[in-house]
Amino acid sequence: MSVIEWLKDDPSANKKDREGKKRASISKWLKGEVGINTEAAIKRSFHETSIGESDVQISIRNIGKTYVKNGVETKAIDEISIDVRKGELVSFIGPSGCGKTTLLNMIAGLLPPTSGVVYVGSKECTGPGRDRGMVFQDFALLPWRTVKNNVELGLEIAGVPKAERSAKADEYLRIVGLEKFANSHINELSGGMKQRVGIARALIVEPDVILMDEPFGALDAQTRNLMQTQLIDILKTTKQTIIFITHSVDEAVYLSDKVVVLTKRPTTVNEVVEIPWSRPRDRTTPEFNEMKREIVAYLEHENVLVD
Repeated sequence: MSVIEWLKDDPSANKKDREGKKRASISKWLKGEVGINTEAAIKRSFHETSIGESDVQISIRNIGKTYVKNGVETKAIDEISIDVRKGELVSFIGPSGCGKTTLLNMIAGLLPPTSGVVYVGSKECTGPGRDRGMVFQDFALLPWRTVKNNVELGLEIAGVPKAERSAKADEYLRIVGLEKFANSHINELSGGMKQRVGIARALIVEPDVILMDEPFGALDAQTRNLMQTQLIDILKTTKQTIIFITHSVDEAVYLSDKVVVLTKRPTTVNEVVEIPWSRPRDRTTPEFNEMKREIVAYLEHENVLVD
C-alpha cells in the first residue's frame, strides 16, 4: 500500500487503525523516505489531525513576507510560527516598525504571505472571512449610522433578517455596556465608547478569532486602562479568542495569556512569554513589574541596535 493510500480513511478500518496509518506515514516523512508530493500530503494530514485533536484556533506556520521594489527584495517577516488556542488572548509586541500590523493583515487575509500558511481551525486562510473579526485603532465606524446600525453592519451585509440582527445587536451592546446609546450617532460618543462599538461590531458575527490592531493606542491613559478592564469583562462573558497587537508592554502583560516578543526586521519570534497569573492582575506586584522589565530591556536593545 502506498503512503498516500495510508492517508485516506479506510471505511473497513476503525478509527484506531486509521490513526495508526497516519502516524506511520508521518514517521516515514520524518525519516526522509517519501517524495516531495507525498511529503506535502502528509504535512497536510498531520496538521489536520493535530488541529482536530486539540483546541488550536489559529495556526501560523512558517509565515513570511518579502517586498520587491525596483528589483530589490526587502524581507519584512522571516518564518514566524505560533499557535493560538481557543479562548486565549495572545499579544504580539516588538520593536517599532518590525511588521506587527503586516503580520496581522496576513492572518486577516488582507495581505498574501510570500511563504508559509495560516490556518483557522483546520481551514487554510486564503483571504478575508467571517471567521476573523477585526478591530482597528482608528475605530473605522460609519458616522451617518447610529451605534446600533454600526454594530449590525456585518450581519446586514451577510443578509441576516432585520429582526434577528436587531436582537443580536441589542445583546452585544449590553455586553459592551452601550445599550443606552443604541440610537446615538458616532459623533456623540467618547473615544472609549467608539472603540466599544467597534468591539461589538466584531463580536456580533461570532468569529473564531478577533484581530485587534492597537485598539487602545489612540486613547488617553485613563480611558485606556478602563478599556482594558472592559475587555477582560468581555472575555469572561464571551470566551473569545483574540490576537492583540500593541506597543505597550504593560498592556500586553496585563491582558494576555501569552506575549509573543518579536525581533527587529527581518522579523521572527524571539520568545513566547507565558503569563502565569489569572485575570484581573495587580500591576503593582514585584513579579508583574519584573516581567515587564525583562521584555522592555529586550525591546530597547532591539530598537537601538545598529545593523
